[in-house]
Amino acid sequence: MCTTYLYICTHHHKSLLYMRLRMHLLTQLHHRMPIDINYFRDDKLREVLVESQKSRYATNEVDVAKIIDPDGQKSERVNLVTAITILDQHWKQQQHTLECNRAIFSEQSKKLGEKIKRNENVDEDRKKILELKAINHDLEQRTPVLRKELDRLISMVCSHCNSPLFLTFFVYIFLLHSFTLHLCV
Repeated sequence: MCTTYLYICTHHHKSLLYMRLRMHLLTQLHHRMPIDINYFRDDKLREVLVESQKSRYATNEVDVAKIIDPDGQKSERVNLVTAITILDQHWKQQQHTLECNRAIFSEQSKKLGEKIKRNENVDEDRKKILELKAINHDLEQRTPVLRKELDRLISMVCSHCNSPLFLTFFVYIFLLHSFTLHLCV
């Protein structure tokens, strides 16, 4: 009776500890804090990130040209930190162009409205507005996709580089094993 009770308690504690371990590892895997984009924009901090990636043997390479222009034939494979820097610069440039084009589009639309009120010829202005509208539509489609890809790549860079997940896992397994041995004795 006593040994059966001890056996049930041991397995009960082991299962509770195992469940806690599993929940902790799952939360660590899915809820890592991403690194701030400003670390990639500063030269000194970028070098620290590159060294951190090298020390963890994380030598992921990304084809930046395919991300920027998926239909293009060009290919440029660089390491993850450099790819994030290039994509961030490209995203900022596209975002700035989009905002400037929106301002120009708004200004041209106002001028077109004034010309229509004065019964002037507006054919050239309408062509300019249609061209701007097409460019804006293209940029509005590409910019969020580029930002999602940038965020995905940033999440691949570890924010807590000195404590890799696999070491944490082995420490927990060791503790679980020693806890089980302690209860069995």
